[in-house]
Amino acid sequence: MNFIGKKVVIVGNSTNHRWKKGTVVTISHKNNVGCCGGYDECDDEEGYAQFTAYEGKNKNMAQTIARSDFELHEMSVDAINTIIVDIEKSIVKKKNEISMWNSKIDYLKETGGDVYNEDEWKAYQILKTINEGTSDIEKAKLIAKIVNG
Repeated sequence: MNFIGKKVVIVGNSTNHRWKKGTVVTISHKNNVGCCGGYDECDDEEGYAQFTAYEGKNKNMAQTIARSDFELHEMSVDAINTIIVDIEKSIVKKKNEISMWNSKIDYLKETGGDVYNEDEWKAYQILKTINEGTSDIEKAKLIAKIVNG
């Protein structure tokens, strides 16, 4: 969710800001600090994402707050629906990640291997796909997905 310009209520103080719990502040921008690998990779909903916020109209007295330090002050149905959609996307992404790791475990069990090798696993997945009874176009799509990771 994009918090820029939104009013939020302080619920914690992991960054040593000066606001008491219950204070309403406005998010001015997202910081490139405390994120997982950089600005574009950091999920705004993760607790360590950091933002700059200010109280009232005094933007000169801005403070850094972590995502875990605030909650939205007012939320519309649209804002809640946006949060739900974002969470659902995250769930799908995690389920796909779990499926991939499970297929790697299955590969090791089936081949009796002790050490995982990404290239061998990809080749194995491609061979399994070729042997399946799906159409050539479906096989091509699955193989492209495997090759591209």
